[in-house]
Amino acid sequence: MKDLTHLLTYWKNDERKLGIRKVKIRNSSFMVGEFLILISESLKVVVINRTKDIEIEKVFQTFNQSEGIEIANGDLYRAEQIANNVSLDFFKPYSDTIQELFLDVEDEFVDIE
Repeated sequence: MKDLTHLLTYWKNDERKLGIRKVKIRNSSFMVGEFLILISESLKVVVINRTKDIEIEKVFQTFNQSEGIEIANGDLYRAEQIANNVSLDFFKPYSDTIQELFLDVEDEFVDIE
């Protein structure tokens, strides 16, 4: 569980993130010694007087943390994939929201030279 916690903490605290990332954990009610992990990224986007909330959540079930199973790499791989999917899935609604909220802004864009 230590490696899994480290991986998810690293993802949560990544300096390049767009939103607020959270990782919540609880004991699995399906398998003794395993965990359910909720991975999410959210943000409240505010442009002038318009706001929009964005949130992406995914649940991850561990399978290799209990009873001394030494194949914990499977959980690490899946957790990394799910965390990356949350980040990727978050980017599309974030970009769409920025586009939508800035469409009504009257300021002019200036060419970069």
